[in-house]
Amino acid sequence: MKTVVSMQEMPEFDIKPSDLLDEFYKLTREEVASLLAGAQLYAVPCPACGMDDAELAFEKIGMKYRECRHCASLYVSPRPTEVELTQYYRNSRAAHFWREQVLSATADSRLEKIIEPRVQWVLDGLVDYMPQAQVGLDVSTNAQVFVQVLLHNKPRLTQIVAAHPLADIDFQNSISKVSVKPSDLKNFEAFGQFDFITAFDLLDRCADLPAFVQAAQRV
Repeated sequence: MKTVVSMQEMPEFDIKPSDLLDEFYKLTREEVASLLAGAQLYAVPCPACGMDDAELAFEKIGMKYRECRHCASLYVSPRPTEVELTQYYRNSRAAHFWREQVLSATADSRLEKIIEPRVQWVLDGLVDYMPQAQVGLDVSTNAQVFVQVLLHNKPRLTQIVAAHPLADIDFQNSISKVSVKPSDLKNFEAFGQFDFITAFDLLDRCADLPAFVQAAQRV
């Protein structure tokens, strides 16, 4: 059985007010320009197939998007390191605006239209592939509400380790069964083995996608 979930039919403006998005995009353009001016960028091969044969597709906010000639994947190269990206998401004005303004203003809509469908998708997957699951690893962004709803709907789970690099910011409140352990995205072995991993909104902003996938396989 293969399950595919698409959110494309749900316009972004149905969830996020346009005035907040306009301000967020303005701050993003400014902060990304500052990041690129001071970051050490490094070239990478295609994160999907590993081939180093791509052509420039377009530029956006100073970043070069390349299309792999072998598998047609679109990716940024050169790019910042994971450390620099983590600092951006932790400290930039755009990231603060997203957490403090956008998320709070859209909490109810996000719960109904994004979080609850994602939880149901995870629950359906566990029923099909890992019905005995008890321990999970979460590296999703802004994951506190998602994890809370997941635990509420599957009380059999005994622990979820929140290991996104910004988990200490995302999880402001202590939650039963949740261990908050911010980590880089390549070293999870210290946390043990897991029955499943959730990684929403992560793969498209991961500095080293192959390294993350390999780390996920190991645990």
